[in-house]
Amino acid sequence: MSSIWKSLGVPLSVRASFVEHFGKEQARALERACNSHLDLMGCNINRGSDPFKYVIIVVIGFSCVEEEEYRKKHGIIISFDEFKEWVKRHGNLASHDGDWDELSVIDGTYKEYINDRKG
Repeated sequence: MSSIWKSLGVPLSVRASFVEHFGKEQARALERACNSHLDLMGCNINRGSDPFKYVIIVVIGFSCVEEEEYRKKHGIIISFDEFKEWVKRHGNLASHDGDWDELSVIDGTYKEYINDRKG
């Protein structure tokens, strides 16, 4: 279905773009990883207008794709380097209008993904 919209020039959502590139099961693996961390934090979260961007922010902040041990734990099989490049090109994190992992912001974790984060 997404290829129909793409052929018409309609931009894909961040999640649809991720699914097109990495597959639906890997999108679900990232979502499960994100939710497992949110369950531990036990707080109210503003996921923003595009909740999949928040998923990306959380899995970057918790190194879920970067660290081999966490990749195995969460069932993430995609390459970290490919994920990182995809986020830079298609994640559009600078426009995220929800919460951020503020410790990762302070630590500079997101700098290589976006250079113009406002807020």
